[in-house]
Amino acid sequence: MKKSKQLISIAAAVMMFTAPVYAADAGQIQAAYSLYSMGLFSGTGTNADGTPIFELDESITRAQAVILIVMALGKGAEAESGNFSSPFTDLPQWAEKYINYAYANGYTGGISSTEFAPNDSISANQFCAFILRSLGYSESDRDFEYKNALKFSAEMGIAESNYSGTFTRGDAAEILYNALSKNIKSTEVTLYQYLYENGCISSAYNKTETAKISENREMNAEEIYAKCSSAVFYIEVCDESGKPMQLGSGFFIDSDGTAVTNYHVLDGGSSAKITLSDGGQIYDVEGVYDYDKERDIALIKIKGSGFPYLETADSDDIKGGATVYAIGSPLGLSNTISQGIISNTDRTINGQNYIQISAAISNGSSGGALINTYGKVIGITSGEAAQSTSSGTITGQNLNLAIPINCIKSLKKGTLTSMADIYQKEIKGNAKIELSSENVSLSVGQTSKVSVKCSADIKAYLTGSVSRLGVVNAKFVKTDDGSEIILTGLSDGTASIELKMRDSSGRIIAEKTINVTVK
Repeated sequence: MKKSKQLISIAAAVMMFTAPVYAADAGQIQAAYSLYSMGLFSGTGTNADGTPIFELDESITRAQAVILIVMALGKGAEAESGNFSSPFTDLPQWAEKYINYAYANGYTGGISSTEFAPNDSISANQFCAFILRSLGYSESDRDFEYKNALKFSAEMGIAESNYSGTFTRGDAAEILYNALSKNIKSTEVTLYQYLYENGCISSAYNKTETAKISENREMNAEEIYAKCSSAVFYIEVCDESGKPMQLGSGFFIDSDGTAVTNYHVLDGGSSAKITLSDGGQIYDVEGVYDYDKERDIALIKIKGSGFPYLETADSDDIKGGATVYAIGSPLGLSNTISQGIISNTDRTINGQNYIQISAAISNGSSGGALINTYGKVIGITSGEAAQSTSSGTITGQNLNLAIPINCIKSLKKGTLTSMADIYQKEIKGNAKIELSSENVSLSVGQTSKVSVKCSADIKAYLTGSVSRLGVVNAKFVKTDDGSEIILTGLSDGTASIELKMRDSSGRIIAEKTINVTVK
């Protein structure tokens, strides 16, 4: 199978970064910011720009969990100002008032008569028990059994049914966020309404403002991967018989299946299918909205809806030296992320401008997403910078190229065209065999030459066959501007020379016939 890549092939060594097992996903990040905007979730510190650090991948401790639950109960101010006590002797000062309040009101206990173990991690089941209590459910009323708190929460749509490995701060934030939309037991009032109407949260949740906080916050590699990787897919292109012929990458730009890739990923194919990185579901490429061969971009439609997608940024505003991330399917390894910098914002090669980057890409990366630190697409990963020499093609290990995302503004989302129709128009429609003569008369022993010139928009080769080998002999000879067929008459009769131009997959894209008469 040919692996699609513009300019040149690449060495097998590829630098890859993959997400850690417990990386916070986009839902957890959004949940944390939403809770933070309401004063229900605290960070573990702040960035240089003043935005909070959440450490969502870290395990949540017993002390942190109790503080979160007391705040979710709307009792933070009461805990801070009250004079509650507990028998525990190991409480840190920053959590003491909250734990004392929770103990005094029956929300928590210790691991012994005097120890609370504030730094021990908490399980999903334990945290869900706290959440259920904040919604008015209790074990004493037989609403749920403590050992089944997670199961009960999952049935309510608050939590997942299973949390393998470490239960994290991100998991806890997402569960609490989900609980806000649930009614308090035996009422028509949601937990969010109760907290807001009783002045327990700092302000009404403003989705736009929360999104703006998140949008303006720079993310690290783990967060970029969690937010963006599910919107990037692996694409396999097939010929008219359904045989795979090349592969590449692409990414969604809306939930209805509109996606972007390189034109050369699709070039020559009759159909294609994609595989999502999140779950491995396979979808057909329904068609192509628009494309630009020269700029090497294509706007395609994936059959289906409800897809994760990426937002685009203004690629005219990029800065040299800025950190970027490339996500694609190098060497067919889907869902691969690499990190680098913008080496040059406007590199011109063969009359086309590119973003030059140091982020690693490889065969199969073509059509993938180049993403800035805010999780937005600024380019389409395309190929490597290369130099031809007498000894072959030389590439720079960190000299990679992406097409600025602003280029897709020229593509129109109109009527869909099938890949087969594009192949017919762009490949077969532009493939030609020109002959100096299509009818040749010879005598036995006489020789004649027919000049042959071929043109095509892709790499192609020419094959020929003689219908009657005893009548005429045909020999191909390479010339400076094409080739010649040297014909020699062998015996009286008629014969034909069938010439076929074929693409790299062996498909016929142009045909010509030379009719020969020998007498």
